[in-house]
Amino acid sequence: MFFGILDIQIEPLQIYASLSKTDSNSGERWDEGSFKKRLEELGIIQWVPKAKIAEALLFFEEMKKGEDHFILASGKLPGEPEDEKLEWKLMAIPKGLEKQAEEALEKAALPRIPKQAEQVKAKGFDKASSFSRGSHEINQGLIKTGWTKANDVFAAIKSGKPGTPGFDVFGRSIASRKPEKIKVHLGENVVLTPKGLVAEKSGIVRFAGDWVDIIFFSPPDFEVKKSKDKVNCLLDYSPGSAQFKHLTIKAILDHCSALGFDSNDLLPESSIQEIIQEADEKQKAIKDVPLCENKDAKVDIIISEDKMKAILNLEKGKGRGIPLRLQEVSQKIIDSGVKGFQKDVLKNDLLAFYNSEELVLSDYILCEGKVPQKGEDGRLEFTTSFVSPKSLETIIKVSSQQAEELGGIKSLSDFPLNLVKKIAEVDKDNIVAELIRPSSGTPGKDVQGKILQGELGNVASFMIYENIEIKGQNIIATKKGILEVGQKDGKILLRVRKHRDFEAQIVLKDENMEALVTLFPSEGTGKMINSELLKHLLALHKVTKGINYPKLEEIVLRCQEGEMIRRESIAQGLSPTDGSPWKWLIKKQLATGSRVNISATGKADFRSQDRITLVRPGEFLGEIHPPEIEPKDGWDVTGRILKAKASQTLVLDLGEGIEKKEEQDGIIKLYSQLEGELYHEHGKMEVRKVHVVKGDVGNKTGHIQFNGNVRVEGNVLDGFKVIAQGNIYITGTVQAALISAEGDITVEKGIAGAEKAIIRSKGSITAQFVQDATLLAVENIILGKSALRCQIKCNGKVITHHEKGALIGGSIKAKMGCEVNNIGAISGVKTEISFGQDYLFGDQIENEEREIQKLQMGVLKIAKEMHEMETSGHRNMEALTGKRQEKFQLLKLIEKRKHRMIFLKEKFDQHVEGSELHVSGIAYSGVVIESHQRYKHVEQDIRMVAYFFDQKTGKIGEKPLVIGDPKYKKTRKDS
Repeated sequence: MFFGILDIQIEPLQIYASLSKTDSNSGERWDEGSFKKRLEELGIIQWVPKAKIAEALLFFEEMKKGEDHFILASGKLPGEPEDEKLEWKLMAIPKGLEKQAEEALEKAALPRIPKQAEQVKAKGFDKASSFSRGSHEINQGLIKTGWTKANDVFAAIKSGKPGTPGFDVFGRSIASRKPEKIKVHLGENVVLTPKGLVAEKSGIVRFAGDWVDIIFFSPPDFEVKKSKDKVNCLLDYSPGSAQFKHLTIKAILDHCSALGFDSNDLLPESSIQEIIQEADEKQKAIKDVPLCENKDAKVDIIISEDKMKAILNLEKGKGRGIPLRLQEVSQKIIDSGVKGFQKDVLKNDLLAFYNSEELVLSDYILCEGKVPQKGEDGRLEFTTSFVSPKSLETIIKVSSQQAEELGGIKSLSDFPLNLVKKIAEVDKDNIVAELIRPSSGTPGKDVQGKILQGELGNVASFMIYENIEIKGQNIIATKKGILEVGQKDGKILLRVRKHRDFEAQIVLKDENMEALVTLFPSEGTGKMINSELLKHLLALHKVTKGINYPKLEEIVLRCQEGEMIRRESIAQGLSPTDGSPWKWLIKKQLATGSRVNISATGKADFRSQDRITLVRPGEFLGEIHPPEIEPKDGWDVTGRILKAKASQTLVLDLGEGIEKKEEQDGIIKLYSQLEGELYHEHGKMEVRKVHVVKGDVGNKTGHIQFNGNVRVEGNVLDGFKVIAQGNIYITGTVQAALISAEGDITVEKGIAGAEKAIIRSKGSITAQFVQDATLLAVENIILGKSALRCQIKCNGKVITHHEKGALIGGSIKAKMGCEVNNIGAISGVKTEISFGQDYLFGDQIENEEREIQKLQMGVLKIAKEMHEMETSGHRNMEALTGKRQEKFQLLKLIEKRKHRMIFLKEKFDQHVEGSELHVSGIAYSGVVIESHQRYKHVEQDIRMVAYFFDQKTGKIGEKPLVIGDPKYKKTRKDS
């Protein structure tokens, strides 16, 4: 706070607000409130920081005399913009021309441009308004000079950029000034384009700030080059300025010669001189002017008379003649109607010619037509197998000697045996050949795409004679015999005549124990069977023993008379007699192996399957009988001895639990020594104490109930049971299933019970984890990790091994207490844990209560019946007496069970010494601990704690858990 006259000043641009103070006893009293009020009146309070107000008050409070200024608030000046400008791309004066350029620059007059200058606009260029053309009062002082070539951009136009806006002490925006445009008047030889300023001619650039022009200054320049089609010699020429001499024709001709053009290819020198002279007079550059003699291009397409070939001839144009245009070549090809050429190949070839130095393309084959072909001639395609040339010669020779048999063949004069070239045996109705009709030839096509039909082949030429007919395309034998094929005067000759040797087939069957013979009688001029031939054939087949010779003579005679003999037995072997085997007879009623059990009502139960054969000690299982028949050798029809098999000794592997007892008659009886499962498979018998399930317990196995140990190498699926009088070991998981054992239960992976699983053991239960299941054990329950939402009851301890193992949710009752890492969870889920009492007694108490309730209901029922009997008109005293006795007996049973329940409650109320709840990790809030109906609620998370029941106070006590304490038993694997 201070007193004085305070003046707040805002400078004209309103960028700064300053304070000045004059000491005066009559001045006002200034503090933070009055200071803020003054700033509000001025409208700048929101732009002055609170700290700045405090700083100002302190500044003026500490002043002793005089006056001073304090900057209270400040705005920001706007930033300067970037004005539009020219970016120069000028070159140095060509080397050797510096002196001449200096003279030309001195002699050049300044341009004069009128004040009303014409605006210059370039197409597509939005900044053209900055430039004008015409006379004006000009600035004579040059700012920049340099040299540029014709058609080059010698000055690019760089656009301006706006400046950044500022603000005043009232927070109002202050705009920056707009970027300034270039104002340049265009003089001679300067053109404005979207790219910038372009030189119309080569020369010296003059720039004086408000105008620019180009003084034409350049020696004459030319270029001689080949046209794109490599045919023409083209001239580019730029006339020189007045300071330089004209170009000589010789220089141009020398360059033409270097490109490969001689005087015969070019225009006369006088004509070339006129072209140069005209360009000099007009002072105008020329480009791509042809210097060759004029000649028009030619395109010819020649199609042969048979239209099977189309040829293309091309000649390039020269000089000012019509040039060769590939588009016109394509149109001429289209107009000719020629088709079938490869477009890509033609395109590449034409481009290659066009870009080459060749002037003429001659006899280029556009395309060729396809000549139509003659089809295949008709023919006979035989479907039979012909005999070898040697056999053919023998048959013809034998047949020629049997004139009597040949006499009936009418075609012998036209088709004698010496014309026969092929022979085959055929049956009646055999298709001996197929008549293949001639085919049409493949069609052709001319160069204009017209289809030319192919020519039909020649028809097959043949003659048929005896016992041959034609049906459609098939040539068929009408009788059985030999097919003879010959040829005469280019025709194929065909006939069938009777001729067949006898045929014999010897077949050994049943591993050479029998020989069967089949005989086909001879026909026509064929060879006939006899006994010696048949014996010889048997010998060839090694049939030497057991031959029925009377039967042999009989069938030979029947065949000679024309009968066909079919698979008749001609020799028989003697089979060996094997020794009989030992017999193994199972007398025990075995499990059926059925996968379904049908109830009396006809309902199918796929879970109660009959797959396990249970036996007891001393039970009769079966017997083994010795062999009854001695072995005797035999032989087959080839004389090979067939050894009889000796009686095989029964290979029977009797394993554990089997007892042998040999009787006087040699019979061996088998008895069970153990209680378990009878295994008998692959010659092995044993009694197994452990029943092994390979895979899951499910629909494939049904329920498992066994009087020994059970091992499940898989999972136990929903709804199935595993009940054992021994231990149960499960390698997988347990789902919503019942697991019951007289011994221990081990689940390697864990239990996911879905609130339906029940695991009960008269020993201990061990599992990796448990979730939503009921666990009942007489001894300990040991978990690898955790139990989640489970009902657990045991008369031993509940133990977790894993460092993160926990009991979360549900109800846990453990007679000997728990040794766990964590109980409860961060979420505060309710977890009930009871310890220190014998919960088997608790179960028995509940059972007694249920039984007493049932008995009491029975008493009430009898009392009602007695009342009805007493109030009825016909009282039956004998029946009434019986009811009274029945009621009396029930009351005695109730009294007896009540006494037992009192005894059980006394036992249940006794505290189990040494029972404590040890938590080596965290006991979370939400956990309820109970013992003897005393409860302790965990209100907040606590670490390393032990809970015990104090018998003196009758309360649950709490103490720190000391791992080294002897009372803390190291029962966990990780301790």
